[in-house]
Amino acid sequence: MPGSILVTVFAGIPPCGTPAPSWDQSAGFVTADEAVRARREEDRHAVSILGAQAVWLDFLDDQYNVSCTADAIAARLVAVLETYSDVGVVAPFGLSHSDHILVHDAALKLFQREKDQRPWFFYEEALYRRDIHRVAERRSNWHAQGLLARRVNLLDVSAGAEAKAMATRAYTSQIALFKAELLSDLHAPESYWQLQCETAPLPTYSMTGDRVESLV
Repeated sequence: MPGSILVTVFAGIPPCGTPAPSWDQSAGFVTADEAVRARREEDRHAVSILGAQAVWLDFLDDQYNVSCTADAIAARLVAVLETYSDVGVVAPFGLSHSDHILVHDAALKLFQREKDQRPWFFYEEALYRRDIHRVAERRSNWHAQGLLARRVNLLDVSAGAEAKAMATRAYTSQIALFKAELLSDLHAPESYWQLQCETAPLPTYSMTGDRVESLV
């Protein structure tokens, strides 16, 4: 969506010369820092296609074996949310990938702290959403915490399909590593869920015409 803020939490650059782990090697990189710098360039290209803005935090991707916590991520995201106080938030379900789970947990902490100061949405991540049992488990966990979740039509999917496809192709270093059946899921429409405390009414909300902050 034009005007959106795309926050990549795990965009930290490893020390210069750090040997590339297997995933980065498969993408053609010799060092980890080379890989992340290349992906930041891919980010720039993708957000320019979407008319969005990239914000990179300096946490290291899980494959680089530097641990972090949801609390540490939440502390950094507070400053981002304060900077963009007039936007809604879209965060990952946290279905499988450890980095996604940490971002989900951090976002959930901030949602519970903010309550209803802004609209909060969570999206089913491409590839991982194919496991419907994990999706159901996440929704069950929300319910156990006293949270309401409702599927919403957040965006005009058809209007942004071409731009999404072009932005996806911008990530050339990783796209080539996926099998055809997985690539097809990248182009399928997203499923969004609006989250709210059970004690508050759950209003209908659409991001059409408004800005959104997406955490990835």
